[in-house]
Amino acid sequence: MAASGETGSIFDCPICLEKLRTPKYLPCLHSFCELCIRSFIDSSMVDCVKNHRTISFECPVCRCVNLPPSQNISSEKWAKELPVNHQLLTIQESYRTPIISSCEVLCDSCRQNGKHIGATRRCQQCNEYLCETCFKFIHERVRAFASHTFVELTSKNPETADDSVNCMVHSGKPIKVYCFDHEKLGCNFCLTTEHKDCKTVLALDEIAESDLENSSKCFITETKKMRDLTQSVIQDTRKNINELNQKQRNILINVSKNIEDIKRELDSLHLKLEQSLQSAHKKEISELSSVLEPLENFNKILAKIETITSSGMQKGNRKHMFIATERNKPQLLDHLQNIKAMRKQMRRSTLEWTSNDAVNSLINLKNIGVFEYKSKACDYVTPIENHFKIIEKEGLHKKIESKKEAEEFVRRNVVQDYTMSTDTKLLAAAFDLRNSSWSCAFSPRGHWSDVRTINWCSMRFNMSNTLPASLLLNPDKSFRAFGYEAREQYDCLEDEQRMEFYFFQEITSVLDSQKTMNPQQTTQDDITGKKIETVTILERALNFLLNEFTRSIYNRWRIRDSLETDVKFAIILPTYISENIQQFVYETAVKSGFPRSSLFVVLEAEAAFFYYQCKEIKGYEKDMEVQVGKKYLVACLGEKTSTLSVHKKSDDGTSDEILRISKGCWGMQSLLDEFETCLEEIIGKQQMQDIKTNLSSDYKNLTEEFGRKLKTMCDVQRVRIHVSIACDIVQWIEDHTLSSIEETFSSSEYSEKIKIRHDYKMTWSKDAILPLFDKTIKRIIEHIKTILDSDMVDIETILLFGSLSECIVIQNAVKEFFNTKRVVALHENAVLSGAVHIRHAIDCQDC
Repeated sequence: MAASGETGSIFDCPICLEKLRTPKYLPCLHSFCELCIRSFIDSSMVDCVKNHRTISFECPVCRCVNLPPSQNISSEKWAKELPVNHQLLTIQESYRTPIISSCEVLCDSCRQNGKHIGATRRCQQCNEYLCETCFKFIHERVRAFASHTFVELTSKNPETADDSVNCMVHSGKPIKVYCFDHEKLGCNFCLTTEHKDCKTVLALDEIAESDLENSSKCFITETKKMRDLTQSVIQDTRKNINELNQKQRNILINVSKNIEDIKRELDSLHLKLEQSLQSAHKKEISELSSVLEPLENFNKILAKIETITSSGMQKGNRKHMFIATERNKPQLLDHLQNIKAMRKQMRRSTLEWTSNDAVNSLINLKNIGVFEYKSKACDYVTPIENHFKIIEKEGLHKKIESKKEAEEFVRRNVVQDYTMSTDTKLLAAAFDLRNSSWSCAFSPRGHWSDVRTINWCSMRFNMSNTLPASLLLNPDKSFRAFGYEAREQYDCLEDEQRMEFYFFQEITSVLDSQKTMNPQQTTQDDITGKKIETVTILERALNFLLNEFTRSIYNRWRIRDSLETDVKFAIILPTYISENIQQFVYETAVKSGFPRSSLFVVLEAEAAFFYYQCKEIKGYEKDMEVQVGKKYLVACLGEKTSTLSVHKKSDDGTSDEILRISKGCWGMQSLLDEFETCLEEIIGKQQMQDIKTNLSSDYKNLTEEFGRKLKTMCDVQRVRIHVSIACDIVQWIEDHTLSSIEETFSSSEYSEKIKIRHDYKMTWSKDAILPLFDKTIKRIIEHIKTILDSDMVDIETILLFGSLSECIVIQNAVKEFFNTKRVVALHENAVLSGAVHIRHAIDCQDC
């Protein structure tokens, strides 16, 4: 309620509009609360620093400029040094005397009319203290005040009777305004500081009562529902914990019982073994001992006869010796017969032990079982969040209008501000199908710029963020393997089996070969020449990618059962792909399991441009952004082909393609072809062809490693590339050239440029590497120059991306030749990241 008397106005602070507290006055003699003027000075100082102005502040009333009393003074010290208005303090004390003495709050309406009557209530809307008379004759009778609420003044300290209407930032200041820009409540002091530059700030009285009431009712209803859902989640979680505890106890009890049973059974088997072994051992020893006694007797007779014979020979009486010999023969024969009778009983025994396989397994046992906590994603948050969204929707009219304006802005200018998207899907994901190796990336809704790639596992390679587009199908055309695993399984097949299975070394070529208007009816030849439908090949591959993606993010991101609800998908295709093929890929992807309403096809040039415009690129300034209406050239220098296209940036931030040059066969593969030509000149064309045919896997690994080294080299002047040669290739070369591999290379014209190390690594010098680029660089520059020499002379920006553009030699050559243009080389994941950003920005209904 406005003050009607002069005395009422001189006690009010012009900033917070409340009673002055510690009044400080300026040279212009206007007075303010010390806290208010301190915050105002602080805000003004910040503006001065930001705008590079001299430190000062204007009087909030008359705009007189006030300079600081000293250098580097703080706002707090500046406010403290302002003089206190003792005159006002004295007048205030005279008015406060009856209040302080009686500890009573006076009625504001009566006080303005010069009366001192104690207040019994406080109106929360007017923030006025009222006596019983004013309450009955004004607020109860006047219709405009009928909906106002009141607080009974029962507390001895009325300042704290209801603190819920006070500002959270400025203690004791009542909430007066609502800022729609920040969606925050505030006091008058907030209005002059934090929200002074905001466009839409309304006093609470300016907001429709029906809006306030509906908003409050909706808040109470929906929070109750949120509480019920939360309580249900708590009970369900506690029940789950109890179930897990019981399950754990049961597992431990059952395992202990099983172990006791096993111990008991093992003890029983041990006892049986001991008894059986002792019995068998006793019998065996007895049989061996029965042979021992006759042998010992025979040994004694032999010893006796030997003694007698020896004695006779010493005496020299041959006659007596002969008689003794003949007499002992019968006796010796008798004993020998006894021994011969026991021949079958004579043997040499051994004792061997063979343990049971089950016992060996038990000894080598690493664990007695495997436990696993299997989690099924349960989205408890979304139902609760939906109720909160209802609260937001049932909010104030201005707030709803503000959101509508924001959404309209997103639709008008997707590129400039797509972070305001109101889409509720958890993730946006993109699948890159352009190259011989496929990849996938995604980012969550709340952190759209944090793009992460999916890592793929294989038996031979640990982890990789790309996967070879190799596909292996069973004889019945069902899926068997993809990527590295497809290659490995196919290599393990026998020749007869290979004729039954379907294998594609690189299915990306399937899209390149589609010239017909109806690719649904076309077929492709696998590596052995067997025909299979194109749609089947692509469907199996895309289904594998989708399943692997779902598996890898399921537990971490807790996606719900429906991918359509949680994920927005994009499939990236080469720029040269026709609209007919784009539609074919889209329909096949839907057939393989991708949700139709959440799927979008993105061309690589669009994704690259979107990334360049929206992502802060290291080393480039903000003013390097392509301006509206300007043309720019996109050079996609891929693995096998390169495509040049000219685009124009539209008013809404998107781009329109205005010229496209058909793809040229000068991609990364052209460098590898030059590499192969060098090897042919060294070892011979026929030997090279035989290696590619008979050792295809080893040769592919060799070329892939060489390609990776070309892309990662940094210093062109001091570059050396080391490439490992497989042992099988080394052996093949030596067997067919009849000389060591070192001799073969050293006797060629490349002897000074390419060396073979002792560990069978080829070392390529700069003089061997740089000539590989000459033909490709010439083609690229000629084609770009052809475009710029036409009516596209106003092109200022050239974007390079793709496998070939990652080579520093290519980048330097293009930048050097077109040094008047802005040449930007995007990193290898720019297209993938750009496609993810596009999916965050664009809803399918707008695509």
